[in-house]
Amino acid sequence: MSPLPLLPLLLVLLAPARVPQALVPLARIDPSIAQALRYRGADNFTGRPVAGYTDLDCRLAPRAAAALARAQKSALRQGLSLVVHDCWRPPEAGRDFAAFLAAPEDAALRERFHPQLAKARLAAEGYVAPRSSHGLGETVDVTLADAAAPGVPLDLGTPFDFFDARSAHGAPGVSPEAAARRHTLAQLLQHVGFVPYRREWWHYTLRVPE
Repeated sequence: MSPLPLLPLLLVLLAPARVPQALVPLARIDPSIAQALRYRGADNFTGRPVAGYTDLDCRLAPRAAAALARAQKSALRQGLSLVVHDCWRPPEAGRDFAAFLAAPEDAALRERFHPQLAKARLAAEGYVAPRSSHGLGETVDVTLADAAAPGVPLDLGTPFDFFDARSAHGAPGVSPEAAARRHTLAQLLQHVGFVPYRREWWHYTLRVPE
């Protein structure tokens, strides 16, 4: 069968997302925060660019962007810099993640991103879901870099999107240096109102006011 009928669908999946007007570009609020949006390219757990991320920069709700900028000021005083891997997540990405979960497992991707967990368990274990708090623009996936080399993230014990018990906050089996960096990242973000997701050291959501 010719692949040509799939072309319109691929163009839709790879088209830039329609960003809600309420969101602001993080670069406008604080251009010093490095952006390494992993879902724009193939260096992520799906092994390909994720739908909706073409030409997408980091967009957040204004209060989340402002809070992240405050955390960055504290990081810079310590010779560090924040690096964001994911911010607002377009709806197309959620549908693409659902398609990924339904597809046959890729052995190479499993070995790299979830060696101890079958793809069929990723959703049940709380790692990958078609719907996420990222869709509200108040959740960020973030790591640390040296301020002198913000394009090179530091070692925090596991890679970003490594779906494994070692990625949890307080997990054993990571080096003291990596554990200390996780603690530093948590302090920086919690001080400005973000709360961590316990399974993933990189995942933080702005606290909802009571």
